[in-house]
Amino acid sequence: MQLFRRRHDITGKYRKSNLTHHSFAMTEKKFLYPIEWLDEERPTSNARFEVALNSEGQGYGVRTLAPFSRGELVSRMTGLISNRRRLHTLQVTETIHLYDPYFSGLFLHSCSPSVGLDMQRLEVWALRDIEAGEFLTMDYASTEDFLFRQFECQCGAPNCRKWITGFKELPNNEGKAYLAKIRPSKIAAEPATKER
Repeated sequence: MQLFRRRHDITGKYRKSNLTHHSFAMTEKKFLYPIEWLDEERPTSNARFEVALNSEGQGYGVRTLAPFSRGELVSRMTGLISNRRRLHTLQVTETIHLYDPYFSGLFLHSCSPSVGLDMQRLEVWALRDIEAGEFLTMDYASTEDFLFRQFECQCGAPNCRKWITGFKELPNNEGKAYLAKIRPSKIAAEPATKER
């Protein structure tokens, strides 16, 4: 496959020039954040993390390339300050949200998360030992009063809530219907307890 780019020649006119696959690959993004110095200032380099499709192949998450111990600082966060809740924002206060579609805004949800976020210091801490190759997970209700979008949870944790909402919100109509549908089957599957 031939790749071309338009360049000015010395007369000021555009001309086509061949790009080899090798020269094209060198122009690809090499950092998690689009500005190189953000990765240098914070421990979010490509040597420690990568953005990859989640195990279901339905969205992106942040996977570790290095292990972390429980209680260890995993990373610091950065992003744009916004007064709106949207996809890939994290709530700092009731009216301030951090928009980070490159790193912390891509953490996956789990009801039994691997990391906790300190939204005052903008730090990510390991809640348990994390192995290399794991996706970083957080409990969205730990930072969000209200979610941009509620969703069905399939994290598989023993304490899974099944429908994820923000800390201060009840399930929406879709969530109520989903929970009503699964509760009878869940109760039937649980062993009967003896009355005393």
